[in-house]
Amino acid sequence: MTTITDRIETATGISDGGAQSLAPIVVPNAANEVLDQHGHQNAKVMVVDDESTSVNNLRTYLADQGFHNFVATEKTQVALESIRQHQPSIILINVVDLAESEVQIMEGLRSDAELAPIPLLALTNQGDTETRRRALRLGAVELLTKPIEPIELVIRVQNVLARKLLQDSLARSADQLEHQVRVRTQEVVRSRQEAIHCLARAGEY
Repeated sequence: MTTITDRIETATGISDGGAQSLAPIVVPNAANEVLDQHGHQNAKVMVVDDESTSVNNLRTYLADQGFHNFVATEKTQVALESIRQHQPSIILINVVDLAESEVQIMEGLRSDAELAPIPLLALTNQGDTETRRRALRLGAVELLTKPIEPIELVIRVQNVLARKLLQDSLARSADQLEHQVRVRTQEVVRSRQEAIHCLARAGEY
């Protein structure tokens, strides 16, 4: 089966001077199709990072591919409140050394019923196996190694968002089916009760 990477037709990299604008990445796969149906503009990406250069680079990479709803917050005690206020579709957090503040944010996300469903993508250093493992244990659904490869960033964000959209769709379908079954069950019970009542009345004659 053809992978997402196999379908990439054109892209550019990063220069030593910083972020470059990416050429359009043509990825005609299921993830892109799902996102196209909902529109990139509907996906809000939040970055939790104290480095303004890193934040700006991520913003540039994603904006080049249609992600324009972008917010950022620093790794402080107000991060969770900012996430709760903005309700992002996905969170990118820089966990290069998994400092106490980063751990608190990730633990806070996973322990909050309202915020826990938001997918978390962690940015880590190459070769830092222990940090990567801890990030996964703390709830990261994807890992990105720094320095960030723009193509990989875009593809992983697309995949995570598409997976979340599909999960939400399945959950809604399950809720609708459960409701329909409940309504139908009530109708059957009511019909049986009416039939019993009619038979009881007929027996009186």
